[in-house]
Amino acid sequence: IAEHTEDLSLRSEALERLIEASEPGPLRGRRALRLAETYHHELPDGERARRAYGLAAEEAETRGDALVGLCALLRAEEDWDALYEATEQQLELIDGAAKAALYVELAQLAERREALEGATGHLWAALSYGADRDRVLSEIERLARVGGLAFQLLRVLRKQLESAEGETRRRLLGEIAGLQADDPETVSDALETWRARLADDEEDIEALQGALQLAPEGEKRAYEWRLVDALPPESEAREDLLREIGADSDGAEARQAWVRLLEHSIDDEEAIEALQTLYGEDGDMAVLRDHLARYGHVGSPEGIERVFELGRVC
Repeated sequence: IAEHTEDLSLRSEALERLIEASEPGPLRGRRALRLAETYHHELPDGERARRAYGLAAEEAETRGDALVGLCALLRAEEDWDALYEATEQQLELIDGAAKAALYVELAQLAERREALEGATGHLWAALSYGADRDRVLSEIERLARVGGLAFQLLRVLRKQLESAEGETRRRLLGEIAGLQADDPETVSDALETWRARLADDEEDIEALQGALQLAPEGEKRAYEWRLVDALPPESEAREDLLREIGADSDGAEARQAWVRLLEHSIDDEEAIEALQTLYGEDGDMAVLRDHLARYGHVGSPEGIERVFELGRVC
């Protein structure tokens, strides 16, 4: 074995001198590739193998095989930075599914180097060459969340939305709207995203709340009433919203808000006092009675009489 190794070493050194004396061209490339494989697999000598692979990669005929061999060597040595560079050089030599796989590998190497933005870029490229859509989008989403890459997260969620249905679509629209609302440049888009979710379900409470926050002043009241209708009758949020509408409104709208509050809070003193003020101590109690009957839905004539009794208006 020692004699074989010594003989191999002598022949390799002779081949090195021959390569140094050779003119650039295919023959030089083949000699360098043979030398690189010898230093890689038989002697072995990593530094010399790298150098020989580099020489072989300079020639078009042997460039592909040289880069494949070099990448195998660098992976075994766990030299991730050098492996990233060598892998990147292979892109120009391949296409289709092989190129997609190479971009996925580059993304993994970029993540090792903590270059998460670059990793997502490679994955988008992999997608354009036919990589598995769901797998790649899931990986981009993971990297975007880990790295706090809001732009990339928004982009990948939009891409996922293209084929989403049902609860998945609902979740994606909600998260997209949240990301848009957090960015001054896209905040105006957030309202449209909430509206898209409301187009799927007009009583979607979360979407109504999101749209209410972002809607122009002239549209807010309409969203408030829609939210009143969508919220559970006994919810505190609905009660607070009706109080807000009643306090901020006047006339028929204020009366409607206070009466609807009485639907599930028949003894609410604030609502009763507000109705007293709105109708007046000496006002037309028949109007109030009619209003309660039409809008209050307090349950029965006895319920309406209870409102009058508590409000001391009859």
